[in-house]
Amino acid sequence: MTSSRRCETIKKRLTQLYEDYDAVVGQMGRVLSVVEETHLKRHLEELETKIEEWEEKVRRCELDATQTEAQTATSPNSEPPALAMARRALAVLETQAAAYTTLDIPVHLQLNLEEKRKQVEDLEARWRAGEL
Repeated sequence: MTSSRRCETIKKRLTQLYEDYDAVVGQMGRVLSVVEETHLKRHLEELETKIEEWEEKVRRCELDATQTEAQTATSPNSEPPALAMARRALAVLETQAAAYTTLDIPVHLQLNLEEKRKQVEDLEARWRAGEL
């Protein structure tokens, strides 16, 4: 999956979260009970947290795309194969995770994402240090 396609997927998920947020805010004016109001307030808090997370993902994606373009322009094919493969695997995992909310994401997927992000960070650091 290309980085631009990955960014598009992430942006679509963020747009969905914005729409969900707007819908819940609209419901707040039509609350029928204290229980419903409490439920909606909690849902808004969860959505705000998710929106912040996905906004950060968009920023990272756009930064990665910019860095990839700069690296390609200055030194094509200089990225080590291990790093390229780790980035591709991370992109696939992030695309899969985009189908879930923070609360609904399966544990195995969340753990794989965290592990793969750490692996990419480590490989990038080693590459910058000239160890790869």
